[in-house]
Amino acid sequence: MFNNKNLHQELSTILSYTAELCKVPYAAVMMSKTDTPFFIAKNGLDYSFTTPEELLIFNDQIIKKNTVCIFPDINKDSIHKKVKNTLLNDLSFLAGFPLSINKDCIGMLCIMDSTPKELSGTELKTLEFSVLQIQSLLELHIQNKNFEDQLKEKETQFQSFLDNSKEIVFETNLEGDINLCFKKLDNLFRASTSRNYR
Repeated sequence: MFNNKNLHQELSTILSYTAELCKVPYAAVMMSKTDTPFFIAKNGLDYSFTTPEELLIFNDQIIKKNTVCIFPDINKDSIHKKVKNTLLNDLSFLAGFPLSINKDCIGMLCIMDSTPKELSGTELKTLEFSVLQIQSLLELHIQNKNFEDQLKEKETQFQSFLDNSKEIVFETNLEGDINLCFKKLDNLFRASTSRNYR
């Protein structure tokens, strides 16, 4: 569904901008509506540093409840016990923002840092704006994918109609060249041409 190069590039640009304005080294967009969660885009994160499965520690707080969660210092929060035996143990700050489409939470935007941090009012506004941008991009992508699927289905139905129709129908341009013809007519032309060469 989200395996689209242009979408990834646009999301990466938003993450880079968000991380820079919020003065954090790490940012990611994680999708979690599938059996296996995955990063759709990330900034500054190495695969060895963190994985989507580890971020699911925050699933209950952010995605299931569809609420923003900010941990200024993970070491001072009760979540620390769940974090300390994972690669996330190197993190001290995490802020997670649910990503919703039609009120359905499908993932989250996370920003992270290895040192404790308090978000300023400006940084919070930046994150709100980033969430809206990401949600708009994802919604547009889903709509486009649905339109593409519908178009393919219509094309398949039309082709099936062409192949199985009892009528002989064809389309020509102004010069009289055939642009489109039913399979039966095409087969008839081929048979006639074949007989003419005998």
